[in-house]
Amino acid sequence: MTCILPLFALVFVFGVWGSFYYHDKSILSSCAYETAVVGSTKVREKETITEGLLEEAFQERIRGKCILFSSVDAMAQIDEEAVVVKAQGQRKNMKTAVVHTAAVTEPESYIRKMRKLK
Repeated sequence: MTCILPLFALVFVFGVWGSFYYHDKSILSSCAYETAVVGSTKVREKETITEGLLEEAFQERIRGKCILFSSVDAMAQIDEEAVVVKAQGQRKNMKTAVVHTAAVTEPESYIRKMRKLK
């Protein structure tokens, strides 16, 4: 029993750390995707949006939600066709990174084209 109990404790601790890791990765992913979609909507509406504003929006969305990763960095790129948000979390020697892209679409022009065809 003295050999098995530490093994169970070790498995339990690694399970908790693993769940924290995937929780934080999920939070990073969802916040990066949400920021990319908001950025693509702003670009489509011809509003003034910069990479710095998107990075601030990402930091605002993620504030206080991560359990394991204390340092989270984001980088946004705005193009005429897409908005790309890259996020990376780090704690000691553990790292995770996500990249999400949202296309800048114009559904109004597509709908207008479809109406002209009828």
